[in-house]
Amino acid sequence: MAKKTVIALRRIIREIVVLLIISGLAYLTYPGIVSSAPSWLQASGASTATVASSAHRSPAADEGVTLISTPSPAKLARVAAQVTTATQTATMVNAATPAPQIEQTPLTATPHLTLASQATADYLDALATADAFIKSVATPTPSSLRTATPGSPTPTRTLTPTPASITLVVVTPTPTPRNIITVAAQAATATAVATAIGTYTPVPWNWVLPIVITPEPATAVPANAATAAFQAAEATAFAFVYGTPTPVPVNVWTATPTPFMRPVIGEVATPWVPPTPTPTPLPIPQELVGKIVFLSNRSGGPQPLSEPLVYVIDPDGSHLAVLTDYTFYNTALARDTYSADQRYRAFVKESEGTPAIFYFDYPDNVVKPVTFFEVGRGAWDPVWSPTQEQLAFVSNASMDDEIWVVYRDGSGLQRLTKTNEAYNALEIGKDNFVPELNGHPSWSPDGSKIVFWSNRNRRLQIWVMDADGSNAYTLSTTQYDDWNPIWIKHTDVARDPVYDIGEIMPDVVN
Repeated sequence: MAKKTVIALRRIIREIVVLLIISGLAYLTYPGIVSSAPSWLQASGASTATVASSAHRSPAADEGVTLISTPSPAKLARVAAQVTTATQTATMVNAATPAPQIEQTPLTATPHLTLASQATADYLDALATADAFIKSVATPTPSSLRTATPGSPTPTRTLTPTPASITLVVVTPTPTPRNIITVAAQAATATAVATAIGTYTPVPWNWVLPIVITPEPATAVPANAATAAFQAAEATAFAFVYGTPTPVPVNVWTATPTPFMRPVIGEVATPWVPPTPTPTPLPIPQELVGKIVFLSNRSGGPQPLSEPLVYVIDPDGSHLAVLTDYTFYNTALARDTYSADQRYRAFVKESEGTPAIFYFDYPDNVVKPVTFFEVGRGAWDPVWSPTQEQLAFVSNASMDDEIWVVYRDGSGLQRLTKTNEAYNALEIGKDNFVPELNGHPSWSPDGSKIVFWSNRNRRLQIWVMDADGSNAYTLSTTQYDDWNPIWIKHTDVARDPVYDIGEIMPDVVN
């Protein structure tokens, strides 16, 4: 009997020792188990009291106690060990008591990134001020809020990007239809296609329209060394501040200006291609201002062209060139009949079979005469001076076609050219006699000279003289005919359109 009692006591002592060991282990591992175990595996009220007392003080009723959660196990074996320990603890000390309300898991907040610029900082400051104004005073930051410390990222191998397989495709748009009939036909075609095959497929994202950039004209070249040095310094500063320029996109195209003038080597332009008149007048390029344009039959070889070419020359006879079409000649031709401010337009009106010069006043909408000659003695080819209200014109009032000038009110009438009357008197009546003629005057840009054509050397030639008729000289040095010169002095288009070479809009008054 005594022996059985001793064995029973030993068993009880052994169980008590095991229980004490398990209790000690539970005491050491309890905080992590409480936070990670499910609700049915949490410590009892006695255990909670024991853990809370480990802080050696009782927290206030409204003071939160932040508990850091047990990190997730890195291995499956550790998960099994934690589960086994938790199971043994729950078996020995019953179900875990729920954690007190003052215990809470910390809220982790990621700090803001460093601001890239002062503008961003100002914007965020204004945004916070507006938020506080709308929501009143900001709520104090809870005690459980913790700012996360960014960790060092694990370096990874950077992959070399491969070029995209899809490249931009530049698609030129359909030209604008020239008339309403073409528009109607295109609309009908589009409607039929949409009816047959449905709505058009959207244009792919890599289709782009070209952006055409017109380069600066040649006149934009710096006029002097100071301007060129400034532009170079400006470009250097721009590159220093903004870095290397961004490459031009593939859909940005630089427009190639169509040449309107070709230099002439020698006295004759080749190839012999007659120009095609352009129906719409265009502003005259600045490069032509100060030059003299005229018509000539120089090109064409033994058989002249059916239409003359428009040649260009400087007043001193240098830099001979040829225009590619009649566009700018026609613009200058019509513009020459207007005053500098385009308030007045000179025109010719016949009265009793005799041509006379009138002008139309656009602001006052009135027509007034300028010349008065007897029947059979007319006047034509009127052009305005660019510097005063004076006109140059052609008249046969002296029996020969001469260049005259007169003021707008009819005063200051003066003849500038004088034919070789002695020669005419000797040659008149002969079969091959050609009287001396002068025609088609045009003022220089400063109004000091007049260009015109004359056959005084037995062929049509371009001549230049002072505004009083003195110091005449010729620009024609070939055996060909040159006629109808215009001294370019304006770049704007006349108020009335030009129809064809040498032809302007019919007179405003019948």
